[in-house]
Amino acid sequence: MFVIQLFVSTAENRERDCHSSQFNLLFSDAAEEAVLSYSGLPNEGTYRPASSFKETFQGLVVDGEWTLAISTSKSITEYTGSLLLDWELHMQTKSCTPRVKWEQISVPPSFQPRYGHTAIAVESDSIFISGGLTQHQRRLSDLWRFDYLTNTWTSLNTAPLRRNHPAMHRQAAVLGPWGLLTYGGLKPKSGTTVTEGRDLSIQHLFKDEQLAGDNNNNNNNNNNNSVVGPHGRYLSSIALMESSDIINKLYNNIEGPFLLMFGGDAGHSINAYPNNYGFMPNSFLDDMWIFSPSANNNNFIDRSDYCIGRLERDSTQSQIWNNTCGWEESFGGEPDECELGEILIMAWCKQRYQSLHMY
Repeated sequence: MFVIQLFVSTAENRERDCHSSQFNLLFSDAAEEAVLSYSGLPNEGTYRPASSFKETFQGLVVDGEWTLAISTSKSITEYTGSLLLDWELHMQTKSCTPRVKWEQISVPPSFQPRYGHTAIAVESDSIFISGGLTQHQRRLSDLWRFDYLTNTWTSLNTAPLRRNHPAMHRQAAVLGPWGLLTYGGLKPKSGTTVTEGRDLSIQHLFKDEQLAGDNNNNNNNNNNNSVVGPHGRYLSSIALMESSDIINKLYNNIEGPFLLMFGGDAGHSINAYPNNYGFMPNSFLDDMWIFSPSANNNNFIDRSDYCIGRLERDSTQSQIWNNTCGWEESFGGEPDECELGEILIMAWCKQRYQSLHMY
């Protein structure tokens, strides 16, 4: 009995990744390229076998050439060769498991580990990281940009917010067609204590004004029937959804894009009690809410009034962006101050609508 190895098992096969089950390969002693170990297995082409046909079959194979075609369907079964008196085919199979592979692509220099930060996608290849909290609850105020096509981090010179912004953090927010919508978060109450907010705000991105809002700063009591809306919370999740005829029939006053909000933490309410580990599991929320900003804000911001200059390559506003938030080390010098509001404006002008948490 003669045994010949056509190709070496690949790393992907050994890890049980799923691949196509159909091959149409030509194996020839005269081929220059072999299917190497730790490489992907091709579906077609001519390759040198792992061991020689002529040497293995000791002259029974004249031209040293065989064709292998295998498929899970029974319609393809092809083996061709010359002067082979007998053969046996032994196959070892194992189940494959589809999976997602994580790959760490970068670690920024001098970057403080954090959570509760703000992350805003602007370009198709960049994301801005602002603020956050350290493991010792120290609030950070730095600003970074990560460009993942070039795999580079850029430390930017951050500027304080020029517009009115509540002294809150861990707010759920959505950057949508109407502007920036924020809800909830943690805010100072008295002294060193904090409380979870239930303020709803739609902020004009280009003016220091609020387009709509529902501020109930002094009432977080679920038992008060006069308060209509979600309980105060922080770290909730808000998703931007597209409207449809079915949604309009199921819910009243749903016009245009709408929001779904789920869960969050009300851990600073008077009814929350910590367990032995310091957590307050009875404060976690599992409620779902729907909200239509369009029904409260029919006059959307006109994009042409504010964005044309920012999107033109050689405009003054574009140059200002390149000197601040879009600055790169190759430009030389130091970046001018970049404000978080300008990052939100650029993302809005590019219609990079997204859910985020406001630090």
